[in-house]
Amino acid sequence: FIGLKISAMSSNTVRAASTTKTTAVIMDMQGRIVKRYSFNSNTSLDFGNDLMPGTYMIKIAAGKEVRVIKVVKQ
Repeated sequence: FIGLKISAMSSNTVRAASTTKTTAVIMDMQGRIVKRYSFNSNTSLDFGNDLMPGTYMIKIAAGKEVRVIKVVKQ
């Protein structure tokens, strides 16, 4: 258990706290990959400035732990 903690800070920010390197994949509702990010542990991922308004799924993985959250970009 890695202890990946995810909290949506706003519609444009996700905080992923983990002790390992973390990756995030932003997908549209059809499952198409829009963006990919890699970042270090205990880092905030800011996104959305270049995304069109809509609903997105964010798949965040740290080690073997994976979480998927849905966000709405306004």
